[in-house]
Amino acid sequence: MGHNWGAVSDSYVSSGIVTGDGGLGGLVGASSHSGAVSNSYYNYHEVLINGQNMITIGALFSEDFDEWLANDMFLDVNERLSQEDGYYLIDDVDDFRQLLAFGQDGSLRFRLQVDLDLGNNPGLYIPYLAGELDGNGRTISNLNLNLGSISRVGLVGLLGPNARVTQLCLEKANVTGSGDVGGLAGDNLGTVSNCCSSGNVTGDSHIGGLVGLNAGTVNNSYSVSSLMGGSWVGGLVGWNRGTVAHCYSSGHVTGVSIDGGLVGSDWDTIGNSFWDVQTSGMEESAGGTGKTTTQMKNITTFSVADWDITAVASGVADPAYIWNIVDGQTYPFLSWQSVS
Repeated sequence: MGHNWGAVSDSYVSSGIVTGDGGLGGLVGASSHSGAVSNSYYNYHEVLINGQNMITIGALFSEDFDEWLANDMFLDVNERLSQEDGYYLIDDVDDFRQLLAFGQDGSLRFRLQVDLDLGNNPGLYIPYLAGELDGNGRTISNLNLNLGSISRVGLVGLLGPNARVTQLCLEKANVTGSGDVGGLAGDNLGTVSNCCSSGNVTGDSHIGGLVGLNAGTVNNSYSVSSLMGGSWVGGLVGWNRGTVAHCYSSGHVTGVSIDGGLVGSDWDTIGNSFWDVQTSGMEESAGGTGKTTTQMKNITTFSVADWDITAVASGVADPAYIWNIVDGQTYPFLSWQSVS
């Protein structure tokens, strides 16, 4: 299916060859904002996309795909992951990989228990998440995606309308895609909250340090990622059709057209958010307020904008507030982070 405008459910592709220039997929090429995918997969090892095995929406490795198909199109998450307080626990990279199988189920919630290093797993990401991922104040580092013919690329490719990612920091990411490319999420229809990203993000259009295309909510989050793209390139969000509040970006932004320090294009609401005009190299943005580096490290910039922030000493955190800052020395950071 080239473009999904409706719903895809209980479907599969066991083998095949897909070729094209952009927006490709093993199951669906792209889904509109009204589209949804449930219990539908393709065999990662038997479907070639431009001559390669690539993860896109619906990818399952052969062993899982064969088991799902043989078991009347069903996999039991309780056989794969342990559960605590209503969350399925992610204790290592193998557990994280289970979201390929279970990310389509909007009733499931997952919680990261440890920091994860994806350096030995290039190409691994979660193309579609319908439920919740609680980062639990943990970090995922060394995400490495080189998917120039794929759209909706990031740690999570597409966050569904009711999906949530919270308290998660992405470090040293290197992400390349076609369109809708972000460090944390390529396309967000849900909620991204208390999250951050660093690294490099590259693509053709709708390129953001945190989120490529935002049609949901992004709040209390920031990006220090460097951006390079064609059009609609933003330090935090490339193209915004939703809400951004209490956020900032400081990464360098390079775009051919319609680019900005915080967002490349804004159709909706951006409130109490900032970008660093010096480090970004951008004097303009479709939303937010530009500040100098000195101003970005001054608590007054944020306290007068109604941020939940307090000043702390270096190496100290105050969890009573969402944001902490070492006044005059650091940018704001989330209080669950360890910043020296």
